[in-house]
Amino acid sequence: MTHIAIRLCNSQGEPVAGSSVQEGGLDLRLTLHKIGDTAEPLSDEHNPRSQEGLFRGRASGAFEPTVLLMESRHEFRFQVMLLSSDIGGARMFVKVAPVRPDLAFNETLIVRSRSFVSRARMPDENFAKRQRLCPSPSYARLPGGKRRPSAPLLALALQPGRAAVKCWRRVAALGVPSPLFPRRRTPSPTPRK
Repeated sequence: MTHIAIRLCNSQGEPVAGSSVQEGGLDLRLTLHKIGDTAEPLSDEHNPRSQEGLFRGRASGAFEPTVLLMESRHEFRFQVMLLSSDIGGARMFVKVAPVRPDLAFNETLIVRSRSFVSRARMPDENFAKRQRLCPSPSYARLPGGKRRPSAPLLALALQPGRAAVKCWRRVAALGVPSPLFPRRRTPSPTPRK
């Protein structure tokens, strides 16, 4: 989830209500732009997965990119659903600007994010299958308060197959020694004189 907070301030840094800039409140719109083609915002048609659109809101709901700013602050919360690979690997940025044309070109009222590459995806239907094959580690408490992965996870990790390798990497990352992947000993530093 991406959070972009917008604060409306005067030149001294004091908060200013949106209703004092535009009667009835300041209309703001959040748009997504491709680097190199900053004039035209990207649209839902740029996403080849037509059911997703550009943005997803909270709790996987619809996202409303236009808000009426009455106060001095608003926070947009969304997920970018468009991948950079969908637009030829290009970087993107988010822009928040007033909707009204005479205010839309006022640079002091425009906010731009840093450019970014969108390449993460939400878990799909295969995610649940992978989780069943390789569950997250559960821990058993040892005497002295130390923790170690429980036996079922270690047993699953020692089974042959691709899932076992993935599980074993997870267990090995936890630092559990085994005959298959013995712990590497690092040489102790020589004492200084």
